[in-house]
Amino acid sequence: MIAIYGLGQGEQDSILLTQHDDLLEATLVLDDHLAYLVSDRLAVRKRFLLDVIAGLVIDGDMDVQTALVIVEAIRSRYPRAFVEHTLLLLKR
Repeated sequence: MIAIYGLGQGEQDSILLTQHDDLLEATLVLDDHLAYLVSDRLAVRKRFLLDVIAGLVIDGDMDVQTALVIVEAIRSRYPRAFVEHTLLLLKR
């Protein structure tokens, strides 16, 4: 069913893996907006990578400088507003 969305093979495989009995409680981490939307339609527990990074900083498990370097490295994967919002969260 998810093939009709035109996702890359990696995104398709990752979403399908969440249906495996051993992974039903897992959270899928995504950096693809369409894959996030498809996962939402399939009721898959998921988070954007940017939100995982911000959460690590907020919880004290990653320093801000490392997070900023990572966000800049993956900037091109997201719409500008997503990145800018994450940077604001990190600089609080």
